[in-house]
Amino acid sequence: MSNNESFDWCATNGDVIVPEQRATAVYVNHWGQAVIKQERAWNEEEDVIVVICKEFLPDVIARLRAVVDANPQRTDPDVLKREEAVEQEAARQSTAGPVARPTDGSLA
Repeated sequence: MSNNESFDWCATNGDVIVPEQRATAVYVNHWGQAVIKQERAWNEEEDVIVVICKEFLPDVIARLRAVVDANPQRTDPDVLKREEAVEQEAARQSTAGPVARPTDGSLA
């Protein structure tokens, strides 16, 4: 690849081994709740914040561990391509609006 070529940074490119990851902080607030905070993206005005009460942390941690155990590798690029195509088609259809149908029975 030459320096003049555009590089494909999408998740389906197998050459991308470390995807973009926002900076993430985890801390305890004044009320004893766990706070997960992610740095805002360039097009967002605020950081993303998730607050979890202490009594729910074991369930959240168990679910996160299950995610790691169930999917230790990145999704197959072919599967991602198919999923993206389905999402794009659904988005295209939802923006197309209703189709006007003739009331006289013709296919016009």
